[in-house]
Amino acid sequence: MLSDLEKMIQSEHTANSEVDHIVGVCQYAEAQCSGRSGSLALRGVRNAAKVRGASRKEDLARALTELRDHIAASVPRKINLAPRQRPILIFTDAAADDDTATLGGVLFDDQAAIVEYFCCRVSPKTIRMWRQEGATSESVDGKTQIICQAELLAVPLATMTWASRLLQRDVIIFVDNDPAKDALIHGISASNHSSKLVRFTRLACARLGIGAWYERVPSPSNIADDPS
Repeated sequence: MLSDLEKMIQSEHTANSEVDHIVGVCQYAEAQCSGRSGSLALRGVRNAAKVRGASRKEDLARALTELRDHIAASVPRKINLAPRQRPILIFTDAAADDDTATLGGVLFDDQAAIVEYFCCRVSPKTIRMWRQEGATSESVDGKTQIICQAELLAVPLATMTWASRLLQRDVIIFVDNDPAKDALIHGISASNHSSKLVRFTRLACARLGIGAWYERVPSPSNIADDPS
């Protein structure tokens, strides 16, 4: 399948029938193997296939490249018959106002008796980019909301920060934002920037062999509130 995708990416013209075939094969693989983890990549291919005009080749090549990267990262899952390790718990949180956004995360590894945390600020450039998209689609009472993107960014940041600890482990990730949690579970979002963050999270989990479970934690009970 990867070789077929490479040929389609390099092709000057890709027929819709070829795209439909690839999408059909990937849909079957997703349904039988990895659930919704590739739904975002598949949606990108479908949308690009509908494009008409000069930009079609570029849009389709980009979407097929993302699908190729997802498939390449999705290594075979391992089922360990030995006694299972207790899952790692990660709590993430974000705070945002007009000009700033801050992130935080806390990790509990009961198996290794380790508790760690991180905190950071989102760059002003990233905040401006989020607000530009939200200005037309997510404006509430004249104020553009970016909290969902900030909450989502905290999750792949946590997987990168603790990549060596999370390798081939089951992880329960707690977020206190329902739209962010739903996007992570379904692998898709109406927001382009949120979709990119979900895709990045999915790729990170696939490459690390993480068995991720996303759960809602009420804000007053979220220990990541302090570092964020």
